[in-house]
Amino acid sequence: MRGKRWKYISALAACVLAISAGSLTTYAETGATGYPKVVRVQGLGGSEAYLTVENAAEWQKGDPSGKRMMPVEPKGFYELDGHVVYLEWSDLVKMKIVDGYFADENGYLQPYTPETKAGIDAHINAVLEQSKAQAAALYGVNFSFRKGYDACGNYRFTQRIMNGFAEYPAGCVPIIANASKAKTGKTLTFRQRFAQNEMVLMDGSVFTGIYSGDSNLIQTDGDAETTAHEMGHSMETVLNSASGGVLRTTFDQLNGGVAYSKYYYYDGNEQLRNNVPDCFVSGYSATSFSEDFADTFAQALIYDNAELQSDLQKGYCSNALYQKIMYVKQIFNQYAGAEILN
Repeated sequence: MRGKRWKYISALAACVLAISAGSLTTYAETGATGYPKVVRVQGLGGSEAYLTVENAAEWQKGDPSGKRMMPVEPKGFYELDGHVVYLEWSDLVKMKIVDGYFADENGYLQPYTPETKAGIDAHINAVLEQSKAQAAALYGVNFSFRKGYDACGNYRFTQRIMNGFAEYPAGCVPIIANASKAKTGKTLTFRQRFAQNEMVLMDGSVFTGIYSGDSNLIQTDGDAETTAHEMGHSMETVLNSASGGVLRTTFDQLNGGVAYSKYYYYDGNEQLRNNVPDCFVSGYSATSFSEDFADTFAQALIYDNAELQSDLQKGYCSNALYQKIMYVKQIFNQYAGAEILN
């Protein structure tokens, strides 16, 4: 399946690079703060980035699809509208402590010192409580934070999850939250994923998310697709009941009888790893029914029917996978009693 988010293809430096008389010359307009000036540009689908004024001018001359966009350096200080801001890969960083500074809700920097720390932390935690209250009111979910993350990290995690929710079809998250709570007796809760030194597999990979049914807890890196996958795990038994108990049987039929094998993803069989049947989203999907369902559920949340039909016509999505995704949409809507996924 194609990635849905707008991506920067170029990873050029912060400034426009021009070759003159056989030498490489860098141009950058410096603002009153002493840092390179940046402006906001908008790409397809509402995506935004912050480019140096020179790069923005060059980008506007070309195709505004993002293919000729030249991001700023991976990390650094810049000037935006007379304020010093911090950028990472052309994204404006908000609510983060970096290099002795605090980036506020607008991305503007202020010193983070022993004298200001208490006040800034109190401010961040107050905003965080507002975010948690909003999540509970809008979606019926909760947040529980791992030790080792500062207040900024907790806030940014809640915002990433909330932004992911906004990408899903309206009304689907409360339905998932209510269904999982009815099943477990506990509020659907989100927490940062495991640390990098935990849950490492033999092949060196790391789980980006995991769902614990007993506690109705999703630990995730915050990516919208990963989060949707874990919510899929919370809905497997619910939608199996909605399907009349034939969810697994129907998936087997739509897969054309292809058997699941852990070796499509884990070490052990190179041939399987390199030849994943196109009825699966990925090699990980092919390891078990539960992972197949969760990956398919994620696609059902992220892609609308028109996008799926386009992908099918262009060959980005096989007919078997298309049919599975549409089947998940069907039984979810049946459970919801409304056309939520369409």
